[in-house]
Amino acid sequence: MQCSNFGQTGFLPITTLKIDGSFIKNLPDSRDSQTVVKTIQTFAKEKGFKVVAEFVCDEKVYNTVKELGIEFVQGYYLGKPKEAT
Repeated sequence: MQCSNFGQTGFLPITTLKIDGSFIKNLPDSRDSQTVVKTIQTFAKEKGFKVVAEFVCDEKVYNTVKELGIEFVQGYYLGKPKEAT
């Protein structure tokens, strides 16, 4: 039996989806990435999930993510990872 990651959203107690950085890092210039991100955002909104965009690496990517309505961001544009203490 095969299951997609999206198929698991009906069975797992999740509240947030994270969009992989491979779609985010080229978002301003890639129509394919824009299509994927918009689709994920629409799906998440319909399911009542929050969305996190990872790999927000510069202002251009940050602004594009904001324009698409993604609620949360993470990446080097906002700060480098810190050591857990």
